[in-house]
Amino acid sequence: MKKKLLVTLAVVLVLGGFAVGQGRAEETNNLTTDLSGYTEMSWPDTDMAHSIPTPASSTGSMYATEKTVVADVANTSEDSYNAYIEKCKNAGYDNNVVTEDGMYAADNGVYTLVLSMADDNVMNISMNVVE
Repeated sequence: MKKKLLVTLAVVLVLGGFAVGQGRAEETNNLTTDLSGYTEMSWPDTDMAHSIPTPASSTGSMYATEKTVVADVANTSEDSYNAYIEKCKNAGYDNNVVTEDGMYAADNGVYTLVLSMADDNVMNISMNVVE
């Protein structure tokens, strides 16, 4: 019975992108399997960091200064990544756009943003001052 339920859930996951598990609905393809090296992140309180939306996941690793933000955001599905790109475009990161092999790069006239997806559902964010 458990196998049949798991197979049914797998089909629902593929078709719908969501599953009900452990009493709550979860996006199923967003979990990073190896969380070693990642912690709960607090989004930096800098003008640069505030110029983009805070990622949906707060699990990852980050380095931030006034002139640089580099973050690896774990537990990010492909759908969440694509939605995040749209949010960044809406936040003004739509100048000098370059897209290649799943990478999105653009600037807002002040800061440059590069987004990409790594293996294991990790979104890479890199920002610096436009030169």
